[in-house]
Amino acid sequence: MDDAPDSVAAQAAAWLARLDTGVADEAEFERWRSADPRHAVAFAKVAALWSDLARVGRAVAAPVAAPARRPSRRRLLEAAGIGAVAILGGGVATRAFARQRVVTGVGQRLDRKLADGAVMTLNTDTEVRWREGRDGVEVWLERGEVGLIAAGRPFLLRAAAETARLRPGGRYNARMRGPVIDVTVLSGQAAVSSVAAAPAHNLTLTAGGVLTRPTAAPELQAIEAWRRGEVVFEDEPLAAAVEEYNRYLTRKLMIVDPQLATVRVGGRFTSSDPADFLQALSASLGVTSRQAGDDVILTRAK
Repeated sequence: MDDAPDSVAAQAAAWLARLDTGVADEAEFERWRSADPRHAVAFAKVAALWSDLARVGRAVAAPVAAPARRPSRRRLLEAAGIGAVAILGGGVATRAFARQRVVTGVGQRLDRKLADGAVMTLNTDTEVRWREGRDGVEVWLERGEVGLIAAGRPFLLRAAAETARLRPGGRYNARMRGPVIDVTVLSGQAAVSSVAAAPAHNLTLTAGGVLTRPTAAPELQAIEAWRRGEVVFEDEPLAAAVEEYNRYLTRKLMIVDPQLATVRVGGRFTSSDPADFLQALSASLGVTSRQAGDDVILTRAK
């Protein structure tokens, strides 16, 4: 696709028209807007221009002493140099551009406060999009894990073909695991259609429906731990512990001995630095670690 400036502006205008008429695929639109910073800038300009043109249209429509021909919105857009665009509804720019995005890198953690006092806490390597409205805060978890503290409005967590409604005043955790999202209720209540979850319960959102189950104590401990910058393991295979730790590390841990992968481990460690974890493995299990390129290799001591 041609990404010359004029072409990008035309694409942005076309997306604005499709969003207004309800024929646009919002996921496809978000992919287009995120693919190139120029796309986001062009769409913002078109949306802002449309807002200005809407005000011009209202001013032209106001009573005047002598009849005057009202310029069409299409002509105004054409005159602005962004190409012919279908007649647009007055609120489309606000609706389409309201979805915001925040991302954390590997090992980062970030709090984002919303207008009503709600808080989103992003864990490592996480991408969240959201839109604030009268009925609640719509949230799309694109990857990773996010803690949600709902205030005066519910969170509407969009996932696959399901939407979880998280009641105001509650604390929740959402983690993407492959194609599904696990929603843990720490306090409050979450519901998908007629399926509800109380505190210490999970809702698992999939393309095929929703499942509910009690949340195991180690899982609850792990959720509370990551918000403090820690990882917690309780009698887990070393392979599972390493996989979890690697979510937070740019220099990954690697197990080369298959038998070592099944050894059970436990403990509480700082998520940003595995030094104490590696020392504990060495002291209790005789596991040695050595750097190999960008990775850390774990082997049995000889």
